[in-house]
Amino acid sequence: MPLLKDIFDEVLIKEHLKTYHNVTGMNCMAIDDKGDTVYSQGGCPRYCVKFQELKGEKIPCGEAHLYASRQSEKIGDSYVFFCPSGLVHWAAPLVSKSMFRGAFIGGPVQMGIPDEFVIDDIIRTYDFDISNKGILQAHLNSVPIVDPERVRYLANMLNVMARDVMAEESRVLSELKKFYAEQAAISEELHHFKEEEEVN
Repeated sequence: MPLLKDIFDEVLIKEHLKTYHNVTGMNCMAIDDKGDTVYSQGGCPRYCVKFQELKGEKIPCGEAHLYASRQSEKIGDSYVFFCPSGLVHWAAPLVSKSMFRGAFIGGPVQMGIPDEFVIDDIIRTYDFDISNKGILQAHLNSVPIVDPERVRYLANMLNVMARDVMAEESRVLSELKKFYAEQAAISEELHHFKEEEEVN
């Protein structure tokens, strides 16, 4: 399988990620078709570093990024998702010759002030030692809080940059996005029709 830099303009990818990070203040990266990080801007938040340290070898983050990226390819649009450590990210697919080649990933952020039970849930889910609660909470508090509407725009902007890298291939994703929107509209119509029948 060709490397990401062999398919797309490496300089353009790096420049787009740098621009995105400097304009939005958000961390971002490019991953390949296996979910491995190829380029990044903004570094890894201390919360993520600690989470990865506690998880050890079985870090589920790459798999989550890859799954979300595949979903973004499927719908032909950006895709907002929660990572295993409970933070919000967004993915924009990179496609070449109608094949998934990787993605741009933005984030992480929080979409609201975390309640006191978020870290308790993480500790319980991953069986972390309770002595890590204080440091995880402190690091979580340093992750930026961004309202959901702005997250949507940040995801859209990252998608625009991914499409610029893909150039001609972006037409394929536009077709997928249109198809997905049409299917969603049909599904909604059928749901309303079924509800009306149940009432009558």
